[in-house]
Amino acid sequence: LPIYPGGIGLSEKMYTSLPQLLTRARDHVAKCRCEAGCPSCIGAQSIDAQSKLDALLLMKKLLGLFGQV
Repeated sequence: LPIYPGGIGLSEKMYTSLPQLLTRARDHVAKCRCEAGCPSCIGAQSIDAQSKLDALLLMKKLLGLFGQV
């Protein structure tokens, strides 16, 4: 059921696809050859040596909310 009457259901589709999207994003970032994050993997040139690791940790935690790791 849509939350807002008249919606086209994109939010519901996104929510049900989120674990798959997060898994694919995590795999993409993990396979990137850069050390700290780059426009190809995390979407920005990293100014912090931890940016890539932070992105991977965030995706791991979000996947945990869906019972996946």
